[in-house]
Amino acid sequence: MSSLFDKRDHGLGSPRGEHWSHRAACRDKPGEWWDQDGERLSEANRFAISVCAACPEAVPCLDAAIARGDDSSIRAGLTVSEIRAESHRRRQAVA
Repeated sequence: MSSLFDKRDHGLGSPRGEHWSHRAACRDKPGEWWDQDGERLSEANRFAISVCAACPEAVPCLDAAIARGDDSSIRAGLTVSEIRAESHRRRQAVA
């Protein structure tokens, strides 16, 4: 089973220094569920999005994905195209 997160992931999200991904709803789910092949969503992708919907760590997850330039898989319940759009929106807001 592959992990959704690696040591380069951004964001220590608690005062104890615990990484936010340790509290993520997906932490014990197969990473393949979040791999999106093109614009079409698989059954596993739809399940992954539903897991994200109940996750208390969706905001730091999305922030980390955007900071890393990770726009090849579902993160924070957003599809690849939605992550790209959010990343673009954030860049425009700063400019």
